[in-house]
Amino acid sequence: MATTITANGINFPDGSAGSPSIGGTDTNTGLFTGSDIVGFATGGSERLRIDASGNINIANDSGKLQLGTGADLKIYHDGSNSYIKNETGDLFIQCTGGTSDDISLEATDNIFLKVSGNEAGIYINGDAGVELYYDNSKKFETTSDGTLISGAIRTNAATSGAASANQAVFDYNTSDTRILSYNSSGSSISLFTNPNGGSLASRLYIDSSGKVSVGGETPIYNLNVRGSGQQTLLVGSTDAGGAYVTFDGDSNGDGQGGDYCHIGQTTSGDMELSADNPNGDANIIIRAGNAAEKLRVLSSGGLTFNGDTAAANALDDYEEGTFTPTYDTSSSSGSITVGGYAVQAGHYIKVGNLVYVEGGLKTSSAGVTNNSNGTWDIGGLPFTSHSGGSDGTCGELQGGAQADWSTAPHKFTVLNSNTRARARGGIDVGDSVYTQGATSMFSTGAGSNNRVYFRGCYIAA
Repeated sequence: MATTITANGINFPDGSAGSPSIGGTDTNTGLFTGSDIVGFATGGSERLRIDASGNINIANDSGKLQLGTGADLKIYHDGSNSYIKNETGDLFIQCTGGTSDDISLEATDNIFLKVSGNEAGIYINGDAGVELYYDNSKKFETTSDGTLISGAIRTNAATSGAASANQAVFDYNTSDTRILSYNSSGSSISLFTNPNGGSLASRLYIDSSGKVSVGGETPIYNLNVRGSGQQTLLVGSTDAGGAYVTFDGDSNGDGQGGDYCHIGQTTSGDMELSADNPNGDANIIIRAGNAAEKLRVLSSGGLTFNGDTAAANALDDYEEGTFTPTYDTSSSSGSITVGGYAVQAGHYIKVGNLVYVEGGLKTSSAGVTNNSNGTWDIGGLPFTSHSGGSDGTCGELQGGAQADWSTAPHKFTVLNSNTRARARGGIDVGDSVYTQGATSMFSTGAGSNNRVYFRGCYIAA
């Protein structure tokens, strides 16, 4: 169709991209029309088309919609993906209509928001979770059963509901507040529960100095456990590995190196109370009645009482046991031969260095022979006696229930630094004359029993 001029305007032939209807000296560059379309071409190729519906189409993958004097904003499709690319200044996407107008980003799969250097920022995964990143490191993720957080949670903003400004409230649901943190002045952190649908109750409270109260009350000490009814603390091992509470108050407080105290239960079930310090001389002190000292376990061993700290006064031993006494002349001036014993028994109780002994000796029917005259002893005492001091005395045993003696022994003096007690005197039945404890006391020959029972105390070394 030729170009015509009518009352309604100038009509050009439709043309095509290779032969535009309107153009300049470059015959393959210009504007062309067709059935309800207007197109633009350069170099014989269609670059832009406005169709019957008013759509503007750039029908090639190398073309871009470029805005700005320096082509700063580009909108294009490269054959695989579409792009909105801003090369100068900031890019604003604004919705400035009414208060109910929104901006919506939708994808059939995922939405990725990235920052400079292709670093991850926000990932919205189709049919999955949302991920938030800091410096290309994931910090927050929603999952099917909640959220995952890497790092700390911090807040200094006011929250809605019961909390006031500069508080952070984490709700389990609308009625059970679980954590309430006051951050405006570093005041405190509280944990709450709502027992059986009742009022919120503080269960754990940490004040600004780091003191902790279990039970919710303001703590007085570093750790308070306080509430109505019996309060119980448990330190337990689920595999019988022992359980201990350690104290380190006189060193660096690290509970290491052995210079500390502890209370515990051993793996065998025994209760253990231990004290140590850097000098290795820690005592264990028990106080009662207005915190007065009642008992002290000395580091050197032994017990003192009622504030006495002198090691010389310490009770350092208690034991009970048996011993086997003998008629003995191994260190005396006499000599006897004992054919055997029908009774030969001894028992002792030792408290500190005080020893109480009791026992009995009785010769068998073989009797005693070879009784060369001289002194004799009861031997085999359980502990060596002390030196006896300047007078050489350290204890005395009383004799009794004698039988079958020429002259029965009456008492025995414990020899100093020894395990023997020497017969010092005797009295025959009906006689008032004491002997000097000579071996002539013994009745000799078969059938003579020479029986004596003894008891008494002496001081051990």
